[in-house]
Amino acid sequence: MTTKTTKLMTLALTLVMLTLGTSPANAWFGDKEKNRKNDRDDIQVEAEEHLAMLSAPLPTIPGPKRTVAVAEFNAVGSFTSVHGGWDIGGGLSAMLTTALTESERFIVLERGNLSTVMSEQQLAANGLTNQESGAKVGNLFGAQLLIMGSVTEFGQNNSGGGFSFGYAGSDLGGAISPQFSKGHVAIDIRIVDATTGQVVNSYTVRKKIESKALAGNINFKGFSFGGNKFNSTPLGEACREAINEVAQKFATQAAAVKWTGRVVDAELGEVYLNAGSNSNIHVGDSFKVYRITKTLTDPTTGELLGQRKRQIGTIEITEVQEKLAIGEFHKHMNVEPQRNDLVIE
Repeated sequence: MTTKTTKLMTLALTLVMLTLGTSPANAWFGDKEKNRKNDRDDIQVEAEEHLAMLSAPLPTIPGPKRTVAVAEFNAVGSFTSVHGGWDIGGGLSAMLTTALTESERFIVLERGNLSTVMSEQQLAANGLTNQESGAKVGNLFGAQLLIMGSVTEFGQNNSGGGFSFGYAGSDLGGAISPQFSKGHVAIDIRIVDATTGQVVNSYTVRKKIESKALAGNINFKGFSFGGNKFNSTPLGEACREAINEVAQKFATQAAAVKWTGRVVDAELGEVYLNAGSNSNIHVGDSFKVYRITKTLTDPTTGELLGQRKRQIGTIEITEVQEKLAIGEFHKHMNVEPQRNDLVIE
């Protein structure tokens, strides 16, 4: 290689580096210590900032707020091996919990509480706890609706040439090839009415996001699931869009399910409900009261198959506290209300 050619190559490389100084390709040429500092700063920002999960408001749901619990989603083990031990199912269900909480349309139960209650219910269903004091199948810690899911697709594919620089004969040539990244996620969703144990709806949400940039493959090592750095990647954007679609569809479905509550206590013609102003209950609201006459469970699995009930009266709300409502009871038959009677909008 001649001295002239060497100088031309050095000049060309310098021009390329200057040209790319503000582009994503700078990652190959920038000062390593500066990049490490930027990474530390990004991690600090992730810890201090909160990125809203919802991209648009959920539909308004008339009547009292439904209580919802999000179970941890199932996810295949191959996802975990690729993404450094992430709890994919837990991460996505946590994102959905955040989105539903942000919407202020629901009373959302924490995933940890839900798993504890489900364990207690399983013990009760298997006859290992006292049937009177143990957790009852179908009464999920006050939750009316339960969201369950399975992650069937999750990953990011990278393609494209990245950066290349070549020399042929006496001509100096260089090229920067675009890098394509495609994030994809799919979730099978099931919505269960915890009062009846029936699946009221099921659907699949699938999202694919593609970005084009002058950058190398994205390394997810050190990214926190759901953090700002993760959410800025095609995979993170696909997750957010999928969660938003799940939340929108769930809100629409929840609006078609009547609100239910329980009688806490009753005396001297007054009835106390296990919901108040935090559930959007107001003075003057009226509800029907039902007595559950029979609960039907599978003799093998303990699964709740259905319930038989009859209306015993109505309640007109006269006083509302944060988590409690008090109402006047009007009989429909010669039966007094009692604790755990079902209250329906």
